[in-house]
Amino acid sequence: ERAGVRLRPMQNNDFTGELRRIYAVSRESFTGNFLYTPIGEAEFLAQYEAVRQWVRPELVLLAEQADEAVGFVFGIPDLAQAKRGAPVDTVVLKTVAVRPGRAWAGLGNVLVARCQQAARARGFRRVIHALMHESNNSLNLSGHYAKPFRRYTLFARALDGSS
Repeated sequence: ERAGVRLRPMQNNDFTGELRRIYAVSRESFTGNFLYTPIGEAEFLAQYEAVRQWVRPELVLLAEQADEAVGFVFGIPDLAQAKRGAPVDTVVLKTVAVRPGRAWAGLGNVLVARCQQAARARGFRRVIHALMHESNNSLNLSGHYAKPFRRYTLFARALDGSS
């Protein structure tokens, strides 16, 4: 707040505009991350359009300074629970991103905390911090709130027959 950063929920009446702001932060924030591959804005928008009906604006928070997005958290109800026909009591914290630089130190933690508070206030009981690589800084954020419950292993094989 002292730096003039304000947090607000996503505005569903400008879904595409909000996604463009999120995309801009994502492109800057994830460059250099393990397995990061940039995609074009059109592809990014199409991916999120596919889940639009399940997006709860209060679980998608944008951090702005002087009307420019500097960070965001994207939470979504657990669609796997819905698909199984179970009551949806879990939010998947899909993405947290903050523009690079010391000026934004601590902002990711604030975004995660506020998203979790919003989820709790709406009756959700759990939050899954999804798909984090062991060397990713966001793992430090999740360590304050959560513990691993599943691990994944990546395998690779050369297609030319070499090992």
